[in-house]
Amino acid sequence: MSPNSLRKLLQLYTYIRNNRYLNLFAINLRILLGIGFVHAGLRKIGGEPFAIIGQQGVFFEYLDALYETGFYYEFVGWLQIIAGVLLITQRFALLGAFIYFPIILNITVLTISTIGSLTPVFASLMCLGTLFLLLWDYSKWINVFSPDHKSFPLLKISYPVVSKWWIKTGLFIVILPSLSALTLKLISPNNKLLGYFGLGILALTFLIPILSFFIDEFRYRKAKKSN
Repeated sequence: MSPNSLRKLLQLYTYIRNNRYLNLFAINLRILLGIGFVHAGLRKIGGEPFAIIGQQGVFFEYLDALYETGFYYEFVGWLQIIAGVLLITQRFALLGAFIYFPIILNITVLTISTIGSLTPVFASLMCLGTLFLLLWDYSKWINVFSPDHKSFPLLKISYPVVSKWWIKTGLFIVILPSLSALTLKLISPNNKLLGYFGLGILALTFLIPILSFFIDEFRYRKAKKSN
């Protein structure tokens, strides 16, 4: 690639990276992917099987075998929680994406190889989403591949700073449902209301980022008018 072409590509990247609404998309994608792994990880460290034990098929037999490993099953759960929480913090999202990607890539290949339905589709979308986040922060890691005596050229970086409001939103989405579900399960572990409660929390999980967007947009427009 010629230096001129590389510079144009970097300019395009910088233009995209400075777009406010693409930044909001990246923030919410981190939260969404993070939530998926945190809740999956909590089930694993809590000793719960990821699927109903005894189902037929290579995919379910694999999950049964994974569950029976015990410590390794919990280890995967902890890795998922760490990756998810790092994504949600925004500040350490790149590190979270690097941990997240090999796990979700493995899940994607596994589901494509062993099961039909929509599971491989969802896994593939999560994999592509993580790849997008890695490319989004390319300027932070690209020089890992540069020779010792020089680095890849980068344009002056002045990207928008993630609002603390979104960091609080992500942590709230993780902490509140987890504590609520745990409390209800301790109080009434076999209650059928637990399922309805879970659906309510899921709906709330999707509503909170929407509400956060309108609040953040209001603050942004207000600050813009003041300037």
